[in-house]
Amino acid sequence: MKYDVFISYSRKDSEFAEKVCTAFNTYKAYHSFDYFFDREAIKGRQEYLKRISGAIMESKVVLFLSSNNSATSEFCSKELNFADKHKKPIYQYRIEDFELPYDLDMLLCNQHYRQFSDFSIEEMVREVLSDVLECEIKEIATVSVSQPKPIIDNILTTIAAVPRIGVLPVLAATAIVAKQLIDKDPKESSVEKEKTYQVGD
Repeated sequence: MKYDVFISYSRKDSEFAEKVCTAFNTYKAYHSFDYFFDREAIKGRQEYLKRISGAIMESKVVLFLSSNNSATSEFCSKELNFADKHKKPIYQYRIEDFELPYDLDMLLCNQHYRQFSDFSIEEMVREVLSDVLECEIKEIATVSVSQPKPIIDNILTTIAAVPRIGVLPVLAATAIVAKQLIDKDPKESSVEKEKTYQVGD
């Protein structure tokens, strides 16, 4: 199964993590977002390694809920190192004030970072999902199909001028339009060239 986001967290921070999931669920109305969030302990070392590594590999980005609990968790450390090894973008969302251990600080020093005291859960979720969708659109734009690329290029240029906080609905709608274009029969491309696609916010 494919995921947009893998959520790495400590079970001691489950209450906060559930609030993050609630925020992600809000945006499912815009796009078919899916995330991996392990609510139940996985029994057995091999089963844990298989399930977690598979979920990370199938995710576009990793969201690390950074706290003293998660920073000292052996499981979170394994997840982050595995994600970094496989070049998965990691978003660190620090949910409390504390000092990261040196090894994690070094691992995450060039990754995305937000602090809960300055950035609400909703703002963080919008930013993560906006980046996921923008990457998705750019991937679609590289497909060798005559029609989608110029349309998406124009929309991406427009998106660059849109305030970050309001861009998510535009990105979601654009991704849907792009996928529909690529799924169309190539024989219809000549007809589609006569149409103008508009994306509302």
